[in-house]
Amino acid sequence: MDEALLKRARECRYFRGALLELAAELPADDQALDLLLARAVTKRDNPGFGRILLAALGAGRRVDAHLLTSGASLLDDPGQVVAAAMHASGDVARALIEAVVFGHVTYERQATTLLLAGIWWKEKGNAPVPPDLIAQARVLSRRVGDNPFARLPLLALADLIQDEGLSAVLKSSPVAKSDPLLKDFVARLVDPVRNSPLGLVPEHAGPVMSSGFTVRRAVVRVGRNDPCPCGSGKKYKKCCVEKDRHRLQESSSVPGLTVEELRGQRERFLTKDELLNMRSHELAQLDPVKVEDSLKPLLINLLHRSGELEAVVELFEKTGVPAALEGHWGDAVDNTSLARRKDLLLRLVKLREGSTLKPDELRLEARLLLAGDAGDTTLKLMEEAALDGVKPTDGESAIELAYALLQGEYPALGILVGRGVISTAPYFEAVTLFDTLLEARDKLNLPPDDPVQSLIDQRFQESSDTHRDSKALKESHDRLESKSQEVGQLKSRLVELHSELEKKERENLRKQAMPPSPLQAAHPPVDEGLLHDLRSRVASLRGELNERHSERNQLRRDLKAALDDIEALRTKNSTQTEPAKEESEQAEERLLDADEAFGTQPVRIPEFPRKFIDSVSSLPPNAVRHCMTLIGRLASGEAGAFSGVKRIRACREIFRQRVGADHRLLFRLNSGTIELVALINRRDLERKIKSLTGS
Repeated sequence: MDEALLKRARECRYFRGALLELAAELPADDQALDLLLARAVTKRDNPGFGRILLAALGAGRRVDAHLLTSGASLLDDPGQVVAAAMHASGDVARALIEAVVFGHVTYERQATTLLLAGIWWKEKGNAPVPPDLIAQARVLSRRVGDNPFARLPLLALADLIQDEGLSAVLKSSPVAKSDPLLKDFVARLVDPVRNSPLGLVPEHAGPVMSSGFTVRRAVVRVGRNDPCPCGSGKKYKKCCVEKDRHRLQESSSVPGLTVEELRGQRERFLTKDELLNMRSHELAQLDPVKVEDSLKPLLINLLHRSGELEAVVELFEKTGVPAALEGHWGDAVDNTSLARRKDLLLRLVKLREGSTLKPDELRLEARLLLAGDAGDTTLKLMEEAALDGVKPTDGESAIELAYALLQGEYPALGILVGRGVISTAPYFEAVTLFDTLLEARDKLNLPPDDPVQSLIDQRFQESSDTHRDSKALKESHDRLESKSQEVGQLKSRLVELHSELEKKERENLRKQAMPPSPLQAAHPPVDEGLLHDLRSRVASLRGELNERHSERNQLRRDLKAALDDIEALRTKNSTQTEPAKEESEQAEERLLDADEAFGTQPVRIPEFPRKFIDSVSSLPPNAVRHCMTLIGRLASGEAGAFSGVKRIRACREIFRQRVGADHRLLFRLNSGTIELVALINRRDLERKIKSLTGS
């Protein structure tokens, strides 16, 4: 019965009349309806879940909000999410926040979902703002960068809940905070579906439209007066023309198959480009056993990016863990540990127990999660990592311990450990760890700035001292120094003002509590107007301080970018001054094409073939670390990362980029991926090119 209803829902046209007809066929019992929707979520049935949800809500049926936790990512557009949020029953805000934690959708959809949680909370009473809502909004605000489509809903949320920390993180937004703009945005989002969940659903059926693929005919072309292909002996127009017309409306990207028929065998026709364009629920529906081996690494990476961790674990349970996928299995362990999914982690570990799994192969974060409530084991693991971390030959264990605590169940302890590690870690790793520390503060609803920031600023200054002759760097450094002075002055003023306010309030309470003497008049309380003025000045100054913190953070990032550029230029210039290296540089340039302008590139998913992993195994760790940082910048499409990139003249689909003075990264740029070929010593470049071209 459920399967028939889901199939009926998938075939239902998207207009009000059709949805209300579907509603009449749904189970009359609310519990049975809940189970039907839950089954659609489990099957990741995007059209089935969306149609049934809207049909039920449109008919006034009760739909519990818990279905939105995993179901929100299945809805086709934000408008449907808004309709569900405004008309579902139960704790809608909690379900929407958990939907963002699951992370199956883009940053833009996550920001809109959090705003909807805030709107629902605001309209449902005077309860305190859910702490998780503030924490998730702060974390997301740090991650979205300058994306205006994600920042606008977050700005509206900050204006709605009046959280100083969230406002501080968003102060550097390219979208100006304007009350009329934000209120208009919220009104346009919510008003169309406030009275009816079908407010955005078309009144009448429109033309059948297919998108996301090139449509191929699901039936062969037959003339109306030709004999019907079914063999009945009748003319086509007298026999199967009406049946085929309906079938044509369901044409898919594969000739001869409808969309529904293709759903059952999509893996047979899967290509890399189709895989890259799939949504999370489509990826999770694929049977990994039927997917080509060459596409499985990409499928796993895309499932990770979409937050489909259960689908990743099910993939390994069906395919096993062959040597070619051991690295991806390690990624799955890391991601399930980060998500605190002990159930999934146990299933992953079970797949390699008693075989190739080494005792120390699991990262500390995974071992801590598996230790669970075994306090002695947990403390022993922490102590072992800390002991390794304080040894002069091993700084990695301390960094790993800090990340495991910050991203695990002990974020406050992680902040304290992270502060110590930041003081001794290499500068780039310290900055990266500091960003994770700030996210941990967001999750704990602490003020958005941390005292260790002064140490980060000091190390910035030390890093820039050797390059003070650079005009651009000097300007960036001076701006940062000036902003740091402003922050210091504001902190001092805030402390003084706060002390004055506390003194006045204590004096006021003491006078109010003191009984009047028979010989004296009652003690007049402190002027309430003065107290109100002091409180307003403290609040205003605190907001200004948060704003200056955000501005200083942005200047710190600008200064780091300037330092990176100067360091790259210094390295390049130093190599050119040595005659032997200069001759080698000239020989290398003869193997390459001329410079070309790349500009800002699209985001691409890195692919790490086994040959590439083998090519880095014997190289110096610093070179590999520099290379991995570069790969991240190239994959993100950062324009600066493509400065100096050139094509190999004999093999033009392969590009070369410098990794320091002595190493070279070779890679291919595909439509949605960046395929890593090799990381080699610059002396081996010509030999590598010959092996690639077969000459």
